[in-house]
Amino acid sequence: MQQIEAGPLPFDPDRFDVVYANAASCHIRDLPACFRDIRRVLTMDGALVGNEWFKASDNHAFSVWDALLRTRGPNFYFVTCEAFAAAVRGPGSMQR
Repeated sequence: MQQIEAGPLPFDPDRFDVVYANAASCHIRDLPACFRDIRRVLTMDGALVGNEWFKASDNHAFSVWDALLRTRGPNFYFVTCEAFAAAVRGPGSMQR
């Protein structure tokens, strides 16, 4: 295990069979860029595994809660399950 700073992954392409992310992507502003980089370091048969927090929908209650969190400093960027899935797949990619 290695702890790294946020940003592009400092690893060569096709390096890992598994990338494990547990409740991490909700802190990433640019999910498509994050998952592009994860796809880059995964081998052809590699897998992204883990779990994540999602918001149910873009509604007023969530907006109020999100604004409250941001005034207190946490950097949450919750997305819907559908938006997460689209970011994981990336543009033009086939669902695995």
